Amino acid sequence: MRHALADIIADDKRASEVIQRLRAFLRKRDLERSLLDLNQLIGETITLAEGSLAKKDISIRLKLLPTSLL
Repeated sequence: MRHALADIIADDKRASEVIQRLRAFLRKRDLERSLLDLNQLIGETITLAEGSLAKKDISIRLKLLPTSLL
């Protein structure tokens, strides 16, 4: 049960961070530009969608480039 709750809390925190970044992006003010780790972004997105995908028997096979090549 503790493991399940820890997973829920981690997913909630990730979702909150994504929403905060989207809100900052959509605000009409100067944005801070920074490098974006696409591997991390893709991984976070898949993590957030895993529950919905599993319910529909959808699996994802992911092959990302090492960050040293990006």
